[in-house]
Amino acid sequence: MPRAELAGWLGRTCPGASPRTGFCLGDTTDVCVNVGFAGSARERMPGEAYPEFGAHTANVLVDYEGPATALVRFSAFTV
Repeated sequence: MPRAELAGWLGRTCPGASPRTGFCLGDTTDVCVNVGFAGSARERMPGEAYPEFGAHTANVLVDYEGPATALVRFSAFTV
């Protein structure tokens, strides 16, 4: 992803979540976001069409690959 578009993408993908630069998983991770989801049908993964999705949390890890690009890894989990 173009590095210049990262902040806007994170804001749209994880509204209300606070990106952080410390205490992230991985040695090379520059920015991370952890998002928790409640069990109600109203609160589910952004862009998710099915309320049965059931993710409890999602992690977004960002590694800056250079001055112009960022590698974004997105994963969701159930507990």
